[in-house]
Amino acid sequence: MLRKRGSFGLNSSRNLSKAKTLTQYDRRYNIMTPEEINKFSMAIEEMVYMKDIPYIDAICMFAEQNNIEMETAGKLVSGVLKAKIQLEAEDLNFLKKSKTAKLPI
Repeated sequence: MLRKRGSFGLNSSRNLSKAKTLTQYDRRYNIMTPEEINKFSMAIEEMVYMKDIPYIDAICMFAEQNNIEMETAGKLVSGVLKAKIQLEAEDLNFLKKSKTAKLPI
């Protein structure tokens, strides 16, 4: 099945204007893009590794350094970071241990 050239391509003016509209919508309603979430996650992982601090502290430090409200930083936390924060909290007895089995390391 062949498509017309340019009808769904990246250079289509309709797709470019649609992408621009989505970006404007994201900014207006404070919706984070996947790229922003990925950059945030990488920055937090780097802080945890380089400074040897817990994930929660790294998120708080990142928010302070970049003048980000904690509510906004919370929206940027990905599923992987949430799981790591949960494990840290369970190890520190801030949360009850989850019922899922965990292999000893």
